[in-house]
Amino acid sequence: SNIIAKAFLMVTPSADIAIQNGGGVRTDVAAGEVTFAEAVNVLPFANTLVTMELSGAQIKAVLEDALENALRTGGSTGAYPYASGLRYHVNASLTKGSRVSNVEVNARVAGSWAAINDATTYTVVTNDFIASGQDGYTTFGTEYKAGNFVNTFTLYTQGFIDYIKGLAGQGQALQKMPISE
Repeated sequence: SNIIAKAFLMVTPSADIAIQNGGGVRTDVAAGEVTFAEAVNVLPFANTLVTMELSGAQIKAVLEDALENALRTGGSTGAYPYASGLRYHVNASLTKGSRVSNVEVNARVAGSWAAINDATTYTVVTNDFIASGQDGYTTFGTEYKAGNFVNTFTLYTQGFIDYIKGLAGQGQALQKMPISE
């Protein structure tokens, strides 16, 4: 899920950070060649990537929302948040609002890590499913319902494929997994 989040961040030049729910990633990718069909098995839904302008305080609330849904009885473990350009500590034994600490940002993973600023606005890329508030992402949902998002019209599976192809084009590999169609 972290690699998927990184893929979304890297294919969305306007984004500072990416957040992806664990449940949106449906299977592992085996080492070796990755086919188009395998990429679709990993990300099988028709989700698109969207960007949202959120304050640092809102980003912390997004993480807390997701953890609440993942940890509560009857919730969805698929809500667990994974990220790129964002790191944080989780203490699942605490109550909502205090589970996430030491939140740091490294915009586009291009510099150094620094404490998130509650008042600073960051551009977040995510999938439209959780952006719309699904899987317990209520802070995202509030902004989405207010129209405060930009749909990139990039299918999230295509974003993953483009990321892997980009790595291959740079002579790198994602766990030795070039993509072929």
